[in-house]
Amino acid sequence: MNWLKLGYKSIFAIVGTSLFYTSSVQAWQPKNRELTSHHSENSQLVAEKFRNYCNQDESVFFFAETKDFWVNICGGHAPYHYVGVSKKNTTNSIRLPLNNYSRDGNYYQANNGNVVYEVLMNTAKGSFLLVTQGNKQLVRQPLIYWE
Repeated sequence: MNWLKLGYKSIFAIVGTSLFYTSSVQAWQPKNRELTSHHSENSQLVAEKFRNYCNQDESVFFFAETKDFWVNICGGHAPYHYVGVSKKNTTNSIRLPLNNYSRDGNYYQANNGNVVYEVLMNTAKGSFLLVTQGNKQLVRQPLIYWE
């Protein structure tokens, strides 16, 4: 499966938190298919498990984890969808079309009405998930792992 189309670049993703604040998204149940990635870190081989919540016919362009969420950016020949899944209750999930993303892999954005999901990479304040509703910040969590 070609799920790392963007390589190991740092990428920005969006996490679904306030997705649970609105009801405009159709019910969608994530299916976790764990993937194993092997890469070299300080000359040692490291195996890590990714939580793949993309559809069977999609590639995982990006995976991220915060304290409370897993995020996938899914698509075909380009990134098309944001998937956010709550760690506390995996039935609390959202799948949204991407509204915007940067080609350099530092930004993804999806909207659910007036709720905006953003993942910001390599900013002066770090890499994090940000969910806002209008001017109100609903979630701001640093990414603890991404690839």
